[in-house]
Amino acid sequence: FKELLWRTPGDTLAVFSHGGVLRRLLVDLLDLRPDLAFHFNMRRGSVSIVHLHDDNSVTLEKLNYYVIADGALQ
Repeated sequence: FKELLWRTPGDTLAVFSHGGVLRRLLVDLLDLRPDLAFHFNMRRGSVSIVHLHDDNSVTLEKLNYYVIADGALQ
């Protein structure tokens, strides 16, 4: 999956999946130990945003944001 992400610089990619898969993806992208995956509590229907930079660094911008009644992200 990381290979696909790095081949599409500047593109936006949306990933919809179960929490376990998303947790694993986050630890892979952030170069964390796999056993730390369950420290990320992925809410149902939430949005997380990760930026992949040209220098191969990664920034986790948002984790577990979700839409509230007025349509804004919380």
